[in-house]
Amino acid sequence: MQLTSEEKAMLEGEMGPGTQKAMKILVAIGEIYGAEKMVRVDRVHVAGGSVLSNGIGGVKFIEWLADNGAKARCFATVNPSAIEPFHWRELGIPEEYYELQMRLTGAYNRMNIVTTHCCTPYLLGNVPRFGECLASGESSAVPIYNGFFGARTNRQGGPSSIATAITRKVPVFGLLLDENRFGHFVIKVTSKCETPHDFSTLGYFAGKLAGDKVPVFTGIDDYATIDNCKMMTAGMNTSGAVAHFHIVGMTPEAPTLEDALGGKPPVKVYEFTESEKVAVERKLCSATDERVDMVVIGCPHVSVAQVQEVVRLLNGRKIASGITFQILTSEAIKVLCDRQGYTKIIEDAGVMMLVQTCPACYPLGEVIAAARDIKSLATDSSKMAHYIAADSGRFPAYYGTTAQCVEAAVRGRWAWTTPKNSNQQETEREASFVKQTQTNSAHSGQAGPIQLRGHKLNGGKVRGIAIVSADSLSFWGGVNFKTGIVNERGHDIEGQSMAGKILVCPSGKGSCAGSTRLYDMSLRKVAPIAIVNSKADVVMVIGAIISKIPMMDSFDVDPVSVIHTGDMVEVDADNGVVTIYPKGESIV
Repeated sequence: MQLTSEEKAMLEGEMGPGTQKAMKILVAIGEIYGAEKMVRVDRVHVAGGSVLSNGIGGVKFIEWLADNGAKARCFATVNPSAIEPFHWRELGIPEEYYELQMRLTGAYNRMNIVTTHCCTPYLLGNVPRFGECLASGESSAVPIYNGFFGARTNRQGGPSSIATAITRKVPVFGLLLDENRFGHFVIKVTSKCETPHDFSTLGYFAGKLAGDKVPVFTGIDDYATIDNCKMMTAGMNTSGAVAHFHIVGMTPEAPTLEDALGGKPPVKVYEFTESEKVAVERKLCSATDERVDMVVIGCPHVSVAQVQEVVRLLNGRKIASGITFQILTSEAIKVLCDRQGYTKIIEDAGVMMLVQTCPACYPLGEVIAAARDIKSLATDSSKMAHYIAADSGRFPAYYGTTAQCVEAAVRGRWAWTTPKNSNQQETEREASFVKQTQTNSAHSGQAGPIQLRGHKLNGGKVRGIAIVSADSLSFWGGVNFKTGIVNERGHDIEGQSMAGKILVCPSGKGSCAGSTRLYDMSLRKVAPIAIVNSKADVVMVIGAIISKIPMMDSFDVDPVSVIHTGDMVEVDADNGVVTIYPKGESIV
């Protein structure tokens, strides 16, 4: 990379050790992705606002930055916290979580990062102009910035977003370049798609198809409000790692389909019909009886308009006895709701209006659910439904419309049945969506070691037993960070441990907090000892860098199709070689 004199001064430590560490992180990322230079940014949104995503190791790292003089050189906000500042004791959050979170929030404050603790920074003034480069670490906000506003950011992990805030610099690669911003494939939406729930369902469907590619949507421009789009982008970055999208006739870079695709034909055209919609709803609706203990609306954090809708749906009614109903938002949005009288109406109905947090960021499954006998949750968010059945709760979820969620809170039960598919072909389509089949048998019957050549992402050489998945993986919400066991519901290696093994999978997906989660796992000695991807997601790469885990991708042969779980594998990232010793082969 060609560094300016200012950037070199940062790298050489002339502006303090905190700034030097930040620049080292960015230079490492830039060199991995072939960036030729860096560019100045004026705004950042930092991932890793919660101690649950950072762990004690992440908190100590951020405190070290603050103690060593690092400060944000541009406007920067931060993601949700593990603590609701006004109701944390009422929620049953232990004192030790509060104390650790106050350390983390205090470190951010010392670095001049504005502790909004919100996942919708674009509703709080962190709004870019068209074409502006920035760095966003919230997975649902990244495609809002790229797609809805036409600004430019790559997916950022917690460490890289903090580093950008400290240096005011970001390496130029990926979606910061014109040639990478065009769509790859088209999704024709023919199912009714008007509500936040509809868009959330569409997003989960699209993310599974897209991986890290750029989808182009047709047929939804009339209802593509910012509230609907944020529900869609949250879904896309739960089942996938989608940093950008286009809606033909609506988003700024897609006045026409030809513009969205850069004048090229789409790689493929998919259709989102009622059958695809039902398949997603069936996957995410994991509860099997009518019991509802908890209702959550606000993933991502709600706007004033969404609060108005809840007030309308309540219509003066109170929620049933024994139901916990939480609406999640930012402190700034709540102030407006206080002024309008919406907060009083909601709280008089028995609903809690919580700020700065959500059940994915506070210890719901780990602490609170058991203490309060919470065994099921209803939500209108595909992101929440996915995570609550995995790392955040490990209990079943009902996934429905906002109206259904409010009605369930009032009735005290879930009174709707998810529609069934109408024929065998649609049932097979659903099964294909719900679980991807692994078919890696390329070395069956082949004698002797096999060598693959690929791209070094992070250096090192290790040998160990492989654990192989045909599905992408998120370290946040997909893996138990205390044990290394995959706990994403329906994942093809669910229940298996990656601790001390070589993880082989197509890519990363999901939350941008996955990088700090991987770091926390490495400190707990439950992380993989190496990572081999078909094509790596930058969030997982950042996690590997700070955790000092060897990592490779971009092989001459897809490693997922060659390596078997249980194979002995040697990863020599420095020399760009992976050697596979099939089960039963002797190793010299």
